[in-house]
Amino acid sequence: MKYIKKITIILAIFIFCACKPEHHKDYYPNGTLRFEYYKSRLTGRTTGTYKEYYENGKIRTIGQSRDGRMTGVWKSYWENGRIQSIQNFKDNQVISIDFWNSDGVQTIKDGTGVGTYYDNDGQISSTISYKNNVPDGKWETWWYLYGTKESETYYCNGKIVYSKQWDENGKLIETKH
Repeated sequence: MKYIKKITIILAIFIFCACKPEHHKDYYPNGTLRFEYYKSRLTGRTTGTYKEYYENGKIRTIGQSRDGRMTGVWKSYWENGRIQSIQNFKDNQVISIDFWNSDGVQTIKDGTGVGTYYDNDGQISSTISYKNNVPDGKWETWWYLYGTKESETYYCNGKIVYSKQWDENGKLIETKH
């Protein structure tokens, strides 16, 4: 009987430790926290709170995930501390989005409009376009180091109509329709 009780206790401790999410952290070269998240020891998927920070220590993004999928409200901030976006996710899909530029002007409201992201040098790094909370219109990204276009994707009501990709030198390398 004592043997069964000991086995039960050991098994309970093992299950408790295996179920407790593993806390992951990554740091910038200067030692500042870059991001932190939790990962299930059983599935290896992210679960719980995810936080990402700028190199100056200010929060960049905060949100929740469950079973490796984004869920609930995710908030992103510009480096100046102003809100950048509020997105609501369900099963890893955006169900609502609002976006503000770095000056605090809302450019995507109630899921409709265009948002622009900038790199550390103030150059446009990407543009996104939404209508009724789904991608709609042209999305573009630019190579950070080269300033040339990296990709262009055109959406119609959430579905890709075409996409193109360029290499660092501006040469078109792929087109999909």
